Amino acid sequence: MGSTRLVLIAPRLSARPSYPMEDETRPMSRSRKKTKRSNSAAKATPEPSGGKRSRQTRRETRRRARQRQQLGTVGLLAVLIVAVAAVGFLHFRGDAGAQAVALELADPALGPEDAPITIVEYGDFGCPSCRAWHRAGVREAIMQKYGDSVRFVWKDFPVITPNSTRAAEAGQCAAAQGRFWPYHDYVYDTLADWRELKPDNLVSYATAVGLDEAAFRACLEGGHTSAKVRENLQSARRLNLRGTPSFVFNGEVLTGPPSYQVLESLILAALP
Repeated sequence: MGSTRLVLIAPRLSARPSYPMEDETRPMSRSRKKTKRSNSAAKATPEPSGGKRSRQTRRETRRRARQRQQLGTVGLLAVLIVAVAAVGFLHFRGDAGAQAVALELADPALGPEDAPITIVEYGDFGCPSCRAWHRAGVREAIMQKYGDSVRFVWKDFPVITPNSTRAAEAGQCAAAQGRFWPYHDYVYDTLADWRELKPDNLVSYATAVGLDEAAFRACLEGGHTSAKVRENLQSARRLNLRGTPSFVFNGEVLTGPPSYQVLESLILAALP
């Protein structure tokens, strides 16, 4: 018999491990957890001091911007408050000034307020025809005879001369002291020409009839009766009056300055 040989067969080794691959849903291995913690630790590591300063600078910039915005808002509010106060002050001062300058004056008048007949004269101190009608004494004669039934009213219609408006204002300043008719009569009695209606002469007329010169001068120079004169002038224009003197008898405009006889006939026709 021949000799017998033993042959040993070694098992084959696989090049790949026999355990299954790790699923992403399964828990991480110990080594992966360490890596994760290392990354987290790295993120938590404080930034260098330069980064801190950068953030502080940005915060400071934002803080200053907010302060500037707040200051701007406060400043704007302050300006608005001052502006409103200024407007209110000017409005108040304007109202107060208007009350001080525009004297509340009634139309100068003779006779009872409840008289059944009212005669209104629209006159001008510089008007020669007005002066002539006054010197004829028509008003005085009518009031002497029919004074209980007639109210005679004066309204300014300063259109004849350059000095007429100032003279009208002077007459109203005399009215403010309760002395219009003495002033009115004195001017017409003494005036020779409208050129004499100068400011100094207007004051001298006032002193001649016993007015307080200082008060009269302040009234005239302050324009305290300008509004009243303008009011009378507008009244005349609404009536379409064309000249001076113009007369209105119980609301009806008369043609030309009436004589005593014309006025008396109108009065008798109007009385019951």
